[in-house]
Amino acid sequence: KVVQARHAGAWEGEDLVPDALRQMLDTSIIELTGLKEARDAWSVLFSPEEKIAIKVNTAGGATHPELVMALTDCLQDAGVPAEQIFIFDRNTSELEVEGYPVNVDGPGVRCYGNGENWGRPGNYTGEWTLLGTDIKLSDILLSCDALINVPILKRGGPGISFGMKNHY
Repeated sequence: KVVQARHAGAWEGEDLVPDALRQMLDTSIIELTGLKEARDAWSVLFSPEEKIAIKVNTAGGATHPELVMALTDCLQDAGVPAEQIFIFDRNTSELEVEGYPVNVDGPGVRCYGNGENWGRPGNYTGEWTLLGTDIKLSDILLSCDALINVPILKRGGPGISFGMKNHY
């Protein structure tokens, strides 16, 4: 099922408006599930016992941190502990540059890169084959129970990005 959400107040100039994003996310999840309350709708899809990976994109443009933080608020309101939510992409430094609140192991939502971090090699596991090519998957992804892929918001043009390459 595909759900489309629009909000006239989502943009204020070049900046996203967090309250409008939250309204769009809640409206979308209600539409997707058919439930009447956003908290119930989020709870149907995500359990407080689960670890949830949120894959963003920080290369060639970036997934807007405001959107991702609104998403983490929705998950926490549905009972998912902040420490069980993991925002990730390739490198921690790229997340920092794009304005993400890096947090490797402190209280709150985790946010760090899976690739080389502070001089340490990246963390990838496995020997799977995809279209004849050997691939490894992110250890962050493999350690979580659920994945939310958040591609870059588009203004104009195609308006959509599926971000499927983000997983390997």
